[in-house]
Amino acid sequence: MKNILTIKETMEFLSISSYNTFKRNYLNQGLPVISVGKNKRVDKEDLEEFINAHKISKELSNS
Repeated sequence: MKNILTIKETMEFLSISSYNTFKRNYLNQGLPVISVGKNKRVDKEDLEEFINAHKISKELSNS
């Protein structure tokens, strides 16, 4: 499995179809991005760490 994802692959992995939603909820919130020329890539390990860091506990989500 690939460890470095394109923005499109990252959005597909997250089931997000809108780039604006991805930008607002992930990039603007600090998801690390690798810049290669004009292209942007996301390390899958960074993505998983970002998701884990933004988890809400069950108690809070039921409130």
